Amino acid sequence: MARILVVDDEATMRAAVRMTLERLSYTITEAAGGEAALRLLKTSSFDMVLLDMRMPGLDGMETLSRIREMDKQLPVVMVTGYGSKESAIDVMRLGANQYISKPFKNKELIETVQKFAKNPIIQDAQLASSPVPLPSMAMGSSSPTSSGAGPVFGLLMGLCLIAGGAFFAWRKHQTVVVQKPQNYTLPYSNPTSLFWRNDKLWVLDWLTQSIYVHVQKGDELPIIKTYHLPQLHITGMALVGDMLFTSDPWTKKIRKHKLDDFLTVIATYPSPGPAPSALFWDGKYLWCGDVGENKIYQLQLENKLVVIASYKAPGHAMTGFYKDANYAWTADTQTRRLYQHRLNDKLTVISSSSNEDFEKGPEPLSSFYWRNDELWFARDRKPILYRRTIHDLKTEPVEASVL
Repeated sequence: MARILVVDDEATMRAAVRMTLERLSYTITEAAGGEAALRLLKTSSFDMVLLDMRMPGLDGMETLSRIREMDKQLPVVMVTGYGSKESAIDVMRLGANQYISKPFKNKELIETVQKFAKNPIIQDAQLASSPVPLPSMAMGSSSPTSSGAGPVFGLLMGLCLIAGGAFFAWRKHQTVVVQKPQNYTLPYSNPTSLFWRNDKLWVLDWLTQSIYVHVQKGDELPIIKTYHLPQLHITGMALVGDMLFTSDPWTKKIRKHKLDDFLTVIATYPSPGPAPSALFWDGKYLWCGDVGENKIYQLQLENKLVVIASYKAPGHAMTGFYKDANYAWTADTQTRRLYQHRLNDKLTVISSSSNEDFEKGPEPLSSFYWRNDELWFARDRKPILYRRTIHDLKTEPVEASVL
């Protein structure tokens, strides 16, 4: 699996680059400066280096020079300041393989990296067949093997599973017409957020940095409108009345947009966590998932976003959130499971579900949405939108550590 060293004194920029490249299964190591990078290069092997030009202490130019003294073959891509031609020429003379100028787009970053680091999905043939580990820590619960906890825990888990199973059984009996599984081909490959509003389906593609609005016509989902947001790196979105809210982990911001032809930004708020991802509006509160802290924030919309509650998300990397009047649901990219939560002070997980289409191939779950009894979901790097019913889900016992 290709390993990349990201060197930048700005923690926010390192995290943003890491999140983008980890979506493609690259292994990322971070260094906060030139000295730290050189120490890592002496003790570890990397397939390439992304090196920022302007850093305090040992700057990018000097770091590049020392890297070339150590290794003349290691690919190094310099991140230069805002299109400076002079600095770009200098770094190429010093032996950089290529440069990329801030601010850059997701697609530009990935295309540059793929020139020098093999696509890990192709390089690692075992990835597709490797089992995905179940979560080991979530919801802050103690282990059921703790002294005196076994019988009580078993009873609680049994009650939760009964409640979750009863709910899914009830929903199945409420469904009169069972729809066949349906796959829809998309003209883009990295859907990361989706929702239905009336008869329109909104889908966000993080790589093209665009939002696509579809309508359903038989077996097709034609696009009726496209919003391109090249200056933003959004990973989540939610419609709140006649406004669209988006989350941007690169800048740690949540933005409010006017629903005009350009999605004009009319307000910007600091996010409650370091890496905001999924957004969901339940009619009263805005919910924000954060993959940096693996938390779920419940937000009150006032002149600013007010955090009124936070919860630990199950799994390792929450990728979507949905809520109705009775339950909440989350999905996780690594465990590839859909979790059902009770609406209490802990958002307690009461069941989890899987589907064979969650598991095929290495591409992780990237988003989901309930529409009546239909589950719509997507997987990163696949130009497909899946529609399944609750009948297609397999509800399984929840790991003890999740409760």
